Amino acid sequence: MSKSKEDIDLSKDAIIAEYNVLREEIKQYHTERNNFVNYTVMLSAGFIGSIAVNKFVDDKFLILYLIFPFFYFTLVLLYLDKSIRIIRLADYIHNHLREVFIKISNSPKVFNWENYKKNTKRFPKWLTKLIDRLRISIFIIPSLISILLFFIHKSNEFYYYEIILICLDILSVMCIIMIHIIAEETSGAKSKKYGKY
Repeated sequence: MSKSKEDIDLSKDAIIAEYNVLREEIKQYHTERNNFVNYTVMLSAGFIGSIAVNKFVDDKFLILYLIFPFFYFTLVLLYLDKSIRIIRLADYIHNHLREVFIKISNSPKVFNWENYKKNTKRFPKWLTKLIDRLRISIFIIPSLISILLFFIHKSNEFYYYEIILICLDILSVMCIIMIHIIAEETSGAKSKKYGKY
């Protein structure tokens, strides 16, 4: 039984309403992500200020160099969590809402941002990916500098807890790089057929 024009219009309205809600959610996640970058800049300013006044040169304070990366690790995880949520919403819009809307309206040129983003030649792909990598480096570089400063100022033997913290710091940096590669959003959502929800 074919749908009436009124039913089709209601379906379109429902899809557009859902799309608008999802776009607002994406906007909210972008705002929260920017906040984590701002927190990281403030943390880095405090870290640089502490280094400038040589607060951590004394051996009993050197452990702080190994603790600082965990603050960055927490902030970058929260940042990447928002990125993953944005990608998931974009994927849903592109691969579900868009497909349903195309089927209802017989108009394939709707919600086409992800295809455009993937195929546009306006900017080289290497440039957008490089900028994406640089954005995440605001969390990684201070962590690596902190670890390096620990090694520069460390004059006596390593304690077991320091070795554990160094290993955890390096493991954290590696995890962040891997998660960031998986959660890369520059290329756009991939077109997939998911079947029924």
